[in-house]
Amino acid sequence: MQGVECSDANINLAARMVQQGKVIVFPTDTVYGIGCDPYNIQGIRRIYQIKGRDTSKSLPVLVKSVDTAQQMAIMTDCAKRLAERFWPGPLTIILYMQKDGPKYVSQNDKIAVRMPDGRCIRELLDRCNCIVGSSANISGHGSSRTLQDIDVSCDMALDGGIIPKGGESSIVDATREDIVILRQGAISKEDMLC
Repeated sequence: MQGVECSDANINLAARMVQQGKVIVFPTDTVYGIGCDPYNIQGIRRIYQIKGRDTSKSLPVLVKSVDTAQQMAIMTDCAKRLAERFWPGPLTIILYMQKDGPKYVSQNDKIAVRMPDGRCIRELLDRCNCIVGSSANISGHGSSRTLQDIDVSCDMALDGGIIPKGGESSIVDATREDIVILRQGAISKEDMLC
């Protein structure tokens, strides 16, 4: 896949495209992601179609800040402690969704949120506040650390070069005070205990 560099002008254009319901590919601190406005049902349907993803599986949302996460999700005390410790970074936290949260990303009352690290994605989130952030791959295939390894269709791709860390985020269900670790990624189980 060909993309454009993560310049200010291109990040501004990408943010406008997200706000218009378009689908973009972007680098994060872990892998390349594919996303759209989490409140736009057409963009979300398109991501499910592009990835060949089962619509019963939720899509995670990348957020600009803890405040943005709290607008979408009901943050437990444990979730707040985890966010303070690991955000920005490779931790996805599953929480109950607020009433006016982006209901199209989930088939239940929960939402997966993460505040990623990395210059390009942080600057994109500074401009659009939140974005669906699924790995930019066909469901069931491996995630990509370079844009050249990605073979999905989108409206724009931001090229951040090779993502050095690789690997996917750790995922915890923090809907209750005693968390459940669903996937151990870049953060160890011991470090995720509240």
